[in-house]
Amino acid sequence: MTKMRLLRQARGMTIETVGELAGFSSFAIRGIETGRTKYPTLRLGLALEKVFGVPITELLEEVPVGSLFSDRGNGVRCSACGGR
Repeated sequence: MTKMRLLRQARGMTIETVGELAGFSSFAIRGIETGRTKYPTLRLGLALEKVFGVPITELLEEVPVGSLFSDRGNGVRCSACGGR
């Protein structure tokens, strides 16, 4: 799972919404999230950086599913999306 997917979900955004905001198809966004597209174009990468406010290299990072959540005594938190 990519960090982009986690951030998108944490912000309550759909793939379609991200595509609209970035100016690309939902197919292109889904390709990145599923790992089908490992190296997006520069144009797409810059657009996604603007949508999320995060460098594309960070958005493309794979996050191990088992390490996503921790219980800190006050509820479960997502470590990959800043505890949100």
